Amino acid sequence: MLSILLPAYRTDVRPLTRQLSKLASMLEVPCEIIVCDDGSGLEWQPLFQEAGRETFVRILDQPVNSGRAATRNRLAAQAQYPILLFLDADVYIAQPDFLHNYLRAIPPDDHWVIYGGCQYPEERPEDPRLRLHWEYGRRVENPGLAKRKRQAHRHFHTVNFMVPKALMLHLPFDEHLKGYGHEDSAWATALSQMGVPMAHIENPVVHLGLNTHVHFLRNVASSVSNALTLESKGQSLPGGLKFVRLCLGGLKLKGLCYHLYRRCERRIVHNLIGQNPNLWMLGMYKLGLSLRKEQRSALKRSKS
Repeated sequence: MLSILLPAYRTDVRPLTRQLSKLASMLEVPCEIIVCDDGSGLEWQPLFQEAGRETFVRILDQPVNSGRAATRNRLAAQAQYPILLFLDADVYIAQPDFLHNYLRAIPPDDHWVIYGGCQYPEERPEDPRLRLHWEYGRRVENPGLAKRKRQAHRHFHTVNFMVPKALMLHLPFDEHLKGYGHEDSAWATALSQMGVPMAHIENPVVHLGLNTHVHFLRNVASSVSNALTLESKGQSLPGGLKFVRLCLGGLKLKGLCYHLYRRCERRIVHNLIGQNPNLWMLGMYKLGLSLRKEQRSALKRSKS
């Protein structure tokens, strides 16, 4: 009945597969755990092979990195059971009834998605390089259940969700999006347009894989790029960045704002990679990147 699917790239999945194998053994329904190694490299193969020796666990190998969307789509196609539970590979399950909580929440039809939520560790990282990701994860990315329910599709993330296989195959993730960012919000937007309800429950995983500030800002840049790609195709995404840019464009202030951003960019980045990053600065950083990419695209079009 239940296929638990873990896309993984250069992550030690052994702790999570041990947890899931133990939890699956307590279920009264058929279960499988599939891990897809998305081109991690030869040095990671022994860890995946060890994880594959756990009960219920099967390893899929992709020699070349295919990206987050393609890996999830492949996992869905390979699953043998009608209910899919997707989890990021760098999470920890804190609740012994985690799987039961999901199974109890399944509606009678096959037209739904359930998001369980995500938490970050309570303790602030000692390493200042990890604090930007930690602050963003705790204060922005993962609001409480009540707020998630008010804007259900907007607060969806792929870290921890359940979906019928039939729906997933009918509406796969967009594999044209490369790198990091917005494959989840694009998918949630498509679900909303199809009228597929998004249920939120209090069944979180704990996110353990914090990125350094350099890696995090690289992901932010990729996310902004993907957002602009989707907008160019006419796809509207949740969030305020597009609204701010439209307002600036209407007031003919984009050029001025980009000029100001260029003057302040070093100070903004210095704050974000410092010991006490300010998330307001992160918003300015995203806006500045999007304005820069817009300007460069406009310049290319004018020369062609």
